[in-house]
Amino acid sequence: MDAVSKVLVFAGSSRQNSLNKQLARLVAKRIEALGGAATFVDLKDYPCPLFDEDIETQGMPENVLKLRELLADH
Repeated sequence: MDAVSKVLVFAGSSRQNSLNKQLARLVAKRIEALGGAATFVDLKDYPCPLFDEDIETQGMPENVLKLRELLADH
């Protein structure tokens, strides 16, 4: 039996009607239709700074840790 790779799909834009986000959703659906395993993530659901070492010294924001888990799982 072949192992199915899990693919995490997201767009760089968090804008509600982003064309990139629409395309990412379509890609996730297409992967599923072809027998793959896809997870679509809306970055709007995980608000966090892109990179800020000052914040990191205070501990990683919770949403950053959640996204790390998703990335590691895929």
